[in-house]
Amino acid sequence: MNISFWKHHPISDQTGEILAAETIEFYNKFKPNFLKITPAGTWIATCYGLKDYYSGDFLGRRFVECPLINELIDWKKIQLFEGTPPPLLEQLKAAEIVCKEIHDVPVYATIFSPVTQAIQLCGLDLFLKHLNENPELIKEVLNTLLLNTNQIIQRYVELGIEGIYYATQSCQISQLTPEIYSSIGKSIDESCLEFASNLVQSVIFHVHGESIYLNIKEKIPFLCIHYEESTTNSLTTNYPKIIGIPASKIETTQDTIEIQQLVNEYINDADLILCGCVLPVATEDEIISNWINTIQKMN
Repeated sequence: MNISFWKHHPISDQTGEILAAETIEFYNKFKPNFLKITPAGTWIATCYGLKDYYSGDFLGRRFVECPLINELIDWKKIQLFEGTPPPLLEQLKAAEIVCKEIHDVPVYATIFSPVTQAIQLCGLDLFLKHLNENPELIKEVLNTLLLNTNQIIQRYVELGIEGIYYATQSCQISQLTPEIYSSIGKSIDESCLEFASNLVQSVIFHVHGESIYLNIKEKIPFLCIHYEESTTNSLTTNYPKIIGIPASKIETTQDTIEIQQLVNEYINDADLILCGCVLPVATEDEIISNWINTIQKMN
């Protein structure tokens, strides 16, 4: 049985060398079975000029300062990458340093789906408005985001990344209905996931949020599905499922026997224990060490 946890690295996640140093420090301190580089959730959107900020969020998340897209014409700003946007350069630096330093376990990069990126660029309401007004334009933009995202994945793999953690925030009822997702997001996600699975031997598809759904074709190689345990979350799929443990349960369960009992409830097809999404920045080292050590001793 394998385990990995991670945290955001607010402020540090803006500079490749510092993010790498904190990621390596996290690994050396806790020795998870794989190591995920965890940038800000908006990092790919900032490659197009989006401005974000950190305001002390307990999970270490950054938030959008103001939309990059306000009118339909603004989508024309989204072009294929020429050169390397500065935010991408910093993330590639982080990956290069981490992959050169860590050889004991696989290193995963975090990728956000093109649909999630598009919504970050303008906000959900405006995205839906623009989709209704000019669906062909939005589909064209999503294809551009797809090609750039695949380029990012390719460059990560060239640096030694062995796994992709692919996250969407769009497959939940509060974001896109299943019908809208099927019309614009399904083929995009499938293309990204298949592209990644042709380059690495482990792709974790993180479906974020509450009241989630899943609508992708079967038999994409090396793929497993990850989501947080919740009364509103239940997915039916032939893919291996990783039902993540809510951070609140991790932080409040410290007795070894209780950890073992809880882990037995979360044993899954992928043989991998993960947090539901990300641990709070203030989660104590002793809690993380206790969980990882206890689970690794269960093998």
